[in-house]
Amino acid sequence: EGGDRFPGNDRMEVAVVVPGRPTVLYVEGQRGQESYLARALSAAELEVEVRSARGFPTGPSELDRFDFVVLSDVPAEALSPGQVAELERYVERGGGFLMVGGEQGFGLGGWQGTAMERLVPCRMDS
Repeated sequence: EGGDRFPGNDRMEVAVVVPGRPTVLYVEGQRGQESYLARALSAAELEVEVRSARGFPTGPSELDRFDFVVLSDVPAEALSPGQVAELERYVERGGGFLMVGGEQGFGLGGWQGTAMERLVPCRMDS
């Protein structure tokens, strides 16, 4: 009652030094397209592991090895509902995630109405 008596404690900032190079799981849906972004990430001193959608982790222990996950032009049918749910849990636990669009990744990629819509800041209807 009466409002916030201590507004100075409403915010906090902290800097964290993470030892080693961050690791990125780069999953590319279109063969041969991964080299551009993978090279850029490597040039930024990130450890990049490139996989096809078939190589997407199926459980938390494998996914948690990575600091960041990139899905590039991956159609919805390439990942099982369990893999998408695991990715959602990974993000909820603080894992980084980027979905890159393309011919298969957005719109006609079939992600509309899936958990993926909750993870990315856009609507996936056509």
